[in-house]
Amino acid sequence: MEENNINDILGIDDSKSQNRNEQNTNSYRYPALRTIATVYMVFAWIIGIAAISTALYHFFVGRMIIFGLISLLVGGLLALGLAAISESIKVFLDIEYNTRKAFEK
Repeated sequence: MEENNINDILGIDDSKSQNRNEQNTNSYRYPALRTIATVYMVFAWIIGIAAISTALYHFFVGRMIIFGLISLLVGGLLALGLAAISESIKVFLDIEYNTRKAFEK
């Protein structure tokens, strides 16, 4: 038997068509959620950098160590929370994609 016939009988696409389907699916499924996840990650980086720079300012220029520690702690937690939200959105999108692919097979 020919390999294509076995794949047709089993309902398996060849690897080239699977890769094309995955690229097309990822490009148009829930683009708004992917954008929101990216925005959350950008905000996380901005807040993280701002927290570090504020803490360094308070440590060395302002000589207020307690405010530096507080800004570092609060900014770090905010940045971590925003990054976690971003990654959670990406995980939900991956779960949806894998579930849909399993259902199609």
